Amino acid sequence: MTNQELQQHSIFKQQKYLIVKNFLDPIFSETIYEYLKFSTQLSILRNEKLQKSLTVPECVCQKSNDLFLDAVLKTHKLKVESITGLNLYPTYSMARIYTNENKLIRHIDRPACEISVTIKLSDTKNYNYPIYMNGIKIDLNDGDAVIYRGMEIEHWRDICKTSNKYYLGQLFLHYVEKNGPHQNEKYDKIIDREKIFEDLLWNKL
Repeated sequence: MTNQELQQHSIFKQQKYLIVKNFLDPIFSETIYEYLKFSTQLSILRNEKLQKSLTVPECVCQKSNDLFLDAVLKTHKLKVESITGLNLYPTYSMARIYTNENKLIRHIDRPACEISVTIKLSDTKNYNYPIYMNGIKIDLNDGDAVIYRGMEIEHWRDICKTSNKYYLGQLFLHYVEKNGPHQNEKYDKIIDREKIFEDLLWNKL
């Protein structure tokens, strides 16, 4: 274990959140942002109903139960474990695009979000919409993340106020501790998700 990992474990244990620079490669991060834009525009062309958010009712779009985002959830589990020093099960992933006048209500998360990662994907570069963790304002660059205890750390965003049209893509990865009180939330309590994440079907091909 490196000194950096030991330091990260200590900070996360003490303050229950940790800012991680370049959690995602910025190009990959921007790629996910473009994927959100592409898929949202395609839904509009098909006259499909866009998914709404309970915590940000007026956001441009919200996407969950998405296989590509779940792949990111799976492939980055080891990295989150290395940073936090915890053994984890994945639960679910989600992504959202914010815009002007949006507001993330002040809240804590449900048990499936025991260990949460919020990642700035990319934005329109004319503003930087901050997030607050326990009252601390945090500005992120493309690919930067905050890993936090979602059930314990109150988090929110004030109203997005900027004179220019602004868009921000944000990705959320959620996990629970393997030996913790919420381990039954693994794979968001969906048996088919567990089969897919564990490659149980793939191994039969």
